[in-house]
Amino acid sequence: MDRGVHVTQHAVERFAERVVACSPAEATAAILSHSKIIRVAAEFGARTVKLASKHRLVLEGLNVVTVLPARIIDPASGR
Repeated sequence: MDRGVHVTQHAVERFAERVVACSPAEATAAILSHSKIIRVAAEFGARTVKLASKHRLVLEGLNVVTVLPARIIDPASGR
């Protein structure tokens, strides 16, 4: 595991559900493969990291707490 970056069980489950069906170990490894950018984003105070797949890792500091779908439609604007 990368020093400082923590992936919650919830984030692991959402990754496997929303990005690619895989084992918890594979989901954790896939998320941690972005550790460098997660650290940089957290240093800047960013709340999300957008992946090439358009999914977003949601951060609370160095904790990855969930994974958002590639596209979320805002009910108010329809976008």
